[in-house]
Order: sequence, then structure tokens, then C-alpha cells
Amino acid sequence: MAVYFAITEDANYVKIGYSKEENVERRINKIQIGCPFYLSVVHIIEGADIYEEHKLHNEFRKQLVRGEWFLYEPVISSYLENLKKGEQGGR
Repeated sequence: MAVYFAITEDANYVKIGYSKEENVERRINKIQIGCPFYLSVVHIIEGADIYEEHKLHNEFRKQLVRGEWFLYEPVISSYLENLKKGEQGGR
């Protein structure tokens, strides 16, 4: 289980999704088929469940475009940077 953040190649949009699969890349490959932009996974929260995904969707609701797609604005990129810093700091 994991929650992932995948951005479009133009870095305008980010998909915040949940995967039951252990391999998030496999999930992204399934999504990629119907997406006109190349997707790149920028962060994975391992062990996160669907409730964590819903919490993030709610937190970033002002950036919501449709479904699980959000505008990749500074509030989201800052959130991801803070997650990465926390991982490096051994939280």
C-alpha cells in the first residue's frame, strides 16, 4: 500500500493517488495509457492507506482540477519538499 504523487511532464498537474499494489510503477503504467502526458513519480508514502489519500485530497482541495488531479502549485511542491527533508532527517 502506498500513496504516490505523479507529476505530468510539463509539471502543471500532479496526481495524488493510492495503490494497493506493492509496485507503484505498475499502477502508474496503467494510468499512463489514458493520460496524454508522460507521468513521473516524484514521491511515494509507503504504507499509507486510502484514508491518507483522502486526507491529502482534502488538504489540497483548492488546487483540485478533477478527480485525483491537482494543479502542481507551490503549496504541494513545498509539502513534498518537507516530506523529503523529514525522510533525510530520520523522522
